[in-house]
Order: sequence, then C-alpha cells, then structure tokens
Amino acid sequence: MALAYLTNNNTESCQLILKFVKVENILSYIIHKNLNIANPALKVIGNLCAETDDSIRIILESNGMQLLKQALNNLESNNELQRDICWILSNIAAVSTTCIQQIIDSEVINDLCYIASQKKEYCVRVEVKCYR
Repeated sequence: MALAYLTNNNTESCQLILKFVKVENILSYIIHKNLNIANPALKVIGNLCAETDDSIRIILESNGMQLLKQALNNLESNNELQRDICWILSNIAAVSTTCIQQIIDSEVINDLCYIASQKKEYCVRVEVKCYR
C-alpha cells in the first residue's frame, strides 16, 4: 500500500520504483483474490501508466496487458477496480498506435463492452465508453 501512496502524482518516486522494483512483482498482485492486496497494486500500476511512455512500455513488456485483462475479469463485481483498469487502459491507448494494437490484440475490448452493457454504475460506464 505504501507504494500506491508513494507513486501518486510523484514522477521521481515512479522513476525510482521502475528502477529498483520489479514491475512483474507489482503486476502479479493485481490479480490477487484479496482486494486489500489487488487494489494498491493496481493503483501503483495506474500511477506508473500516468507518468511516462517508458513506464507504459515496461509494464507492457512485463505481461501487463494480459494481467490487466485477467484482473478485469477476476474482479468483475468490484466497480472501483474495474474503473481503475479502464483508466490504465486509456493511458496505454494514448501512447501510440502500437499500444492501441496491443489492446486490440489482447481482446480486452470485448470484456469492456460486456461490462459497459451489464453495469449500472455510472463511474464504470464512463471509463469504458472511451472504447465503444
């Protein structure tokens, strides 16, 4: 949880985490069944994706897209985590056409459309709408 606070709006801290912490380890926690573990890990990944194109590249090279897709499906009932995953995906999509292609190739858009059609919660539907 400390890393989530440390990375919030702090470019220098994000750079230090990318340098000294294995992103694969953080990503592995976003699919954890315990939301007290998954949520802070997802916040860290989200904060890293909001920083630089290089941090997004590192996350994608660390199997980030597949783990985000898995987390989106594993945590189907948790609105906050779904919203955060959509936020992360929108940051990834904003980088380049290559990143957009990775999102398409991961087939996560089908999952997002399903969530948008099923969810009544406004906050999740708003985040998903950028893909529709």
